[in-house]
Amino acid sequence: MKKKEIILSLAPSFFGDNVNTDLIHAPSNFTINRDRLHSDYVGPKNKDTDKNPERIIIAGENFGLGSSRFSTVIALKNSGVRIVAADSISRIFERNLACCAIFAFRFAPGIKAAEYFNNESQSVIEVKIEPRAQKAVALIKQAGGKKTAEAFMDIYLYRIAAAGGMVNYIACKK
Repeated sequence: MKKKEIILSLAPSFFGDNVNTDLIHAPSNFTINRDRLHSDYVGPKNKDTDKNPERIIIAGENFGLGSSRFSTVIALKNSGVRIVAADSISRIFERNLACCAIFAFRFAPGIKAAEYFNNESQSVIEVKIEPRAQKAVALIKQAGGKKTAEAFMDIYLYRIAAAGGMVNYIACKK
């Protein structure tokens, strides 16, 4: 079976360094109703007002540190997040993202998100994902930008996210 590349155009949300899960999804927003979980930090997905309700988060170091509540990842999913690309991502958070069908990419060594992406502009971010033998590679570029940033994701986590999350991945394996 040939591995297919994925090409996406996503609305950006920009974050700095050390953004913890309590900022992404405040404990005061917690609910057991999965459909009502959202992230005030990213903004709710609104098909009526968003031209592109699917989002990419571009972040600095230590994205997703702190509590490992899975509800934070569901809140991101409900807010339209398809990809997180960061200088570094908390290990547990990275796995939780994949389990909820959100791709979690780490920028290549030497690449700093702030040097490649202009958070002043809300232009679309173009992403081309290529699965390879040991890892998935994402080529990420701001529309109209001249620089393309390369980011990587563990191939196992990529397969989980590409399957639609852990439940779907396990179901496909049976």
